[in-house]
Amino acid sequence: MAKKKAEPILSPLVTRGFELRLKIAGLLIELKALEKQLVEQGAGPYADEAGNECTVVGATLGSAGTDKYALAGTEEAELKARELAGDDDNFKKLFDRHVSYTPCDGFHLVVPKLLTPAKARDLVALCLVPGKGSAPKDGYVKWKDA
Repeated sequence: MAKKKAEPILSPLVTRGFELRLKIAGLLIELKALEKQLVEQGAGPYADEAGNECTVVGATLGSAGTDKYALAGTEEAELKARELAGDDDNFKKLFDRHVSYTPCDGFHLVVPKLLTPAKARDLVALCLVPGKGSAPKDGYVKWKDA
């Protein structure tokens, strides 16, 4: 035989508790959006006029406003990139194939390790899309306690 569930005791504390929980949830959503904007501004210390401080951590490479790499979806761009990469092995290491070729993660750091300086410079220039980078997902804000 199942035990009979106890009737809840009515209390205004429950009402206030739920109000606070909803308020906190809303504030956490707002805080996460604000932190995302700070991370997009890039790594480093930030402060306000009242002396409150925080530091954005882990948002160095790929921060908003930095460069992004893409290969134009034309046959000419692909042929030039293949020529500059030298061999098919290098090309496959440098580009991920989708419908078009997309430079691999850390493209501008990998290219100089595989190619001559002149070919690396030309390939990076061919794929550069200035100012279209985005902040990494692992960036976060470290708040200084008052």
